[in-house]
Amino acid sequence: FATKEYTFVTDDDGNKEYGIFYGGSGLLLGTQLAAATIMILWDIVMSLLLFMGLHYSGMFRVGIDMELVGLDKSKHGGDAYPDNPEPPHRYKVSPEPENSASSSPSKKKKNQPAS
Repeated sequence: FATKEYTFVTDDDGNKEYGIFYGGSGLLLGTQLAAATIMILWDIVMSLLLFMGLHYSGMFRVGIDMELVGLDKSKHGGDAYPDNPEPPHRYKVSPEPENSASSSPSKKKKNQPAS
């Protein structure tokens, strides 16, 4: 804690500067808030530079074909979960509904006599 006993920072007059919650002037808290703000801004700028560079160089995402197959198969050559070989995929297209007017002869309706 920033009590008088534990601080080593002095002001211009040689008096110990301690935390605002212990009766100090707030210099330590202001300094810490300024340092935290500078570090957050540094992280934002560096992340933007990194991710924008990856985006414009085309390395930020994998291609849709690799994503459809799955990165385990396309990058590593195998399934991550071999017990479940074909998990449902969010891009998988569901089959179109069958047209009721054209029914196949192999499908018979219930209670219909065989011909």
